[in-house]
Amino acid sequence: MKSDEAWIIFEAALRWTHVVAAILWVGQTYLFIFFERNIRKLEGQSADVSGSLWMVHGGGYYYLEKQSFAAKTPGQLHWFFWEATVTWISGALLLWRVHYNSWMLIRPEMTYSTAVAASLVVIFGGFVLYSILLRTPLGRFGPLMAVLALAGAGAAHYGLLNVMSTRSAFFHIGATFGTIMAFNVIMGIIPAQLKILKALREGRQPDPAVGLLGPLRSKHNSYLAVPLVFIMISKDYPTISYGNEHATLILIGIVLLGFGLARLLRGM
Repeated sequence: MKSDEAWIIFEAALRWTHVVAAILWVGQTYLFIFFERNIRKLEGQSADVSGSLWMVHGGGYYYLEKQSFAAKTPGQLHWFFWEATVTWISGALLLWRVHYNSWMLIRPEMTYSTAVAASLVVIFGGFVLYSILLRTPLGRFGPLMAVLALAGAGAAHYGLLNVMSTRSAFFHIGATFGTIMAFNVIMGIIPAQLKILKALREGRQPDPAVGLLGPLRSKHNSYLAVPLVFIMISKDYPTISYGNEHATLILIGIVLLGFGLARLLRGM
């Protein structure tokens, strides 16, 4: 097998893995949103039960009951961790393969090392900045966070256009959104739940502040997912995305439209 063919197979398998993992992850995100919107507290249920929900699928009924964390942990717990992890890892490898491992990252007059440094600052700095804002009163005010997200995406894209190609600049905003989403799960939601369960196993009362940001992170993920999908497929539509002379304004519009669609999906 020639080396070029091997790279093609590797990239195809990587894209396949990335897309399938992302479908599972985003699908589960919206499934739990459906649970939260439709569970109802029934008469006679114990104080530990927040509500329950009946569903039909696959030739049978499913009964879901949401309970508060209790001192006695139930049987096997099913965690939703690997979908986000695999999506991010495969996405990072694709970023390296498609952009960092080729001259697609920059235009001829630009410097490769500067572009890489700027991209890493935007991707990881975006999550750091988001995490800081999340712990302030601003983070709990949805409309203001949406405005800050729009402004941040537009400013980051405009800045990246000065150090890398138009396609890479557009794509890196999606990579930043994806990193915020994945790290919300890997570094925020799951560790908080593990701390709560650890405290319960040890007979201690969990710190209420530990899990306070989990629902907010999940909510933000559901909003970021929708515009992210279009940004990641934008390579097929250059005239209405990164290739347009008003690409930054189009990006802001896509993110805003995505937020609106996410709001609609959350309400269904």
